[in-house]
Amino acid sequence: MFMGYLSILLAFAAPNESEYQTDSVHLIVSVQSNIYRYRLTNHGNSPIVRFEIPQHAIYSLTAPPDWKTSDAAGKYTAWTENSLHSLAPESSGTFSFAVSSQGATLGEAYAIIWFEDGHEVRIPKVWVPAREPHQYYFLIVGILLGIFLLHYAIKSYRDRRSALSSSVS
Repeated sequence: MFMGYLSILLAFAAPNESEYQTDSVHLIVSVQSNIYRYRLTNHGNSPIVRFEIPQHAIYSLTAPPDWKTSDAAGKYTAWTENSLHSLAPESSGTFSFAVSSQGATLGEAYAIIWFEDGHEVRIPKVWVPAREPHQYYFLIVGILLGIFLLHYAIKSYRDRRSALSSSVS
């Protein structure tokens, strides 16, 4: 049921947006240029006190007023220690950051949302900035090396043919 509802939401999202819905939260992710925005709405019974996603190469972190942010240990984390500033039931908050051009690409990972009563919600396949896989670098180097070797082989073959044809004449 959850996955069916999730796919219906994704079908109606804008190309730069992705929506995720659970019983407790509604999350809209929008990506414009290098800015990622996460609009989180609380549909649970307890206030939301923490939001966390994996990240790569981010800066300019923002969160709702009086929330703290961190980009340590490969995660964007936003939290509040004061329940007066938490996301109360049926309220929303926006979390955002910019991504530098240090090999980040659009990826998918779990978003984790913590509630004041101690339970957490994990939402799979949320859009996040991810590290570009290193296999691409090896593939590019391999292709360039292959082109160089092919060029060298063709050039050597032509040089031998031209040397043979000039010695025959």
